[in-house]
Amino acid sequence: MARNFPFGVFRTAQQVTFATGLSCVVFPEIVSAEERASLRTGDYALDWPYSRFAQALRSIWAMINIAQRESCTKVVCVVSSNPGEGKTTVAINLAAHFARDSTTRVLLIDADFYRQSLTKSVASDSGVGLREALEEPRALVKFVVRKERLNLDVLPCPVPDWTPNAAQLLGTLEMEQLIGVAREAYDLVIIEAPPIAAVVDYKMIARHCDGFIFVVEWGKTSQRLVHECLSDATAQSDRVLCVTLNKVDPTALRSIEHYKGDRFHDYYSRQKRA
Repeated sequence: MARNFPFGVFRTAQQVTFATGLSCVVFPEIVSAEERASLRTGDYALDWPYSRFAQALRSIWAMINIAQRESCTKVVCVVSSNPGEGKTTVAINLAAHFARDSTTRVLLIDADFYRQSLTKSVASDSGVGLREALEEPRALVKFVVRKERLNLDVLPCPVPDWTPNAAQLLGTLEMEQLIGVAREAYDLVIIEAPPIAAVVDYKMIARHCDGFIFVVEWGKTSQRLVHECLSDATAQSDRVLCVTLNKVDPTALRSIEHYKGDRFHDYYSRQKRA
């Protein structure tokens, strides 16, 4: 019982909202190999536009869109408490979803010097990126990788070795200048930051951001840790747009949402690939 139903973790969107006071968007776990491959590269919203996952992206899109209109939100940071919760997947697919509009200019930045998961997923062949751009912030365009199918620009972070001074790099005047150049060139900038509980880098990036998406892994991330991270980021708490409950088991999700009825669940289960 304890192994299958761990206590002290988030299992429903209602739990998240009650505990944090923030809106919660649910992302179901993607299980098929074909869909997971599409998810890693950011093609998922294009390949399965009618899926439950794509609809969750639209929910966040609506929140960001409202924030853009009300407070000119332009730079959004995707964060999590721990590594492995899925913030890379959320950041890539959210950026790709926004970029689907041919008139919207979107830049996706990998600011995780430690794992570079985003870079490995969408710009694995890149030789230069964020670290080099910090040396020439006004020449941002030189270091951007273009993803034509996604209509998306990516600033990767291809760091071959350990970067012990990552926090210092992200806190420099050059980083501020780089974000300023990105604000002028793009309609939306999405940054993937390192996990809050692991390193202090998030604090260096936070001051440049207008809004935050907080990713929490379903059934694994402890509620206590989420509270600690949100408390540690109290200066940014009013800028958290929503929490995403990520990798929710589809069978458990159907059970949790049984009150919505079969017609609700059948709507998504019958959706096919575009």
